Amino acid sequence: MVIFPLATTFAPDDTGHPPLLDLAVLDVLLDELDHNEAGLDAFLEAFISLWPTRLRRAQESVRAGDLAALQDSALSIKVSCQMVGASRLSGCGARLESLVESNRIDGAPALIETLRLVGEQTLAALADVRDQGQAS
Repeated sequence: MVIFPLATTFAPDDTGHPPLLDLAVLDVLLDELDHNEAGLDAFLEAFISLWPTRLRRAQESVRAGDLAALQDSALSIKVSCQMVGASRLSGCGARLESLVESNRIDGAPALIETLRLVGEQTLAALADVRDQGQAS
């Protein structure tokens, strides 16, 4: 069972970045799942388990210089992160998508490292949200 506060902040953190998680998105998702907390837990677990594959695809696309694959990967990251309220990680996906659209793939390796780091932080935050519910 997932339990999380209904109130959340939409303001950037002290670094000017969006919050790691927008818990209001999870609240809406729970409503859409008819308050099926087990369903929300499964959704979060699926996101967490798929993240390494999404990151690896982005990394491989950058190494190969495959703009089409990188565009697809960036869009997948951006949208899937939006679905779980992973605001900061979604923003990274959007920046990666923007790099591809402007054909500036030379900036992608640094952004891939940011994706990796923010991804780790986000997965930990999502796991905490999921585990808080399971602990009660």
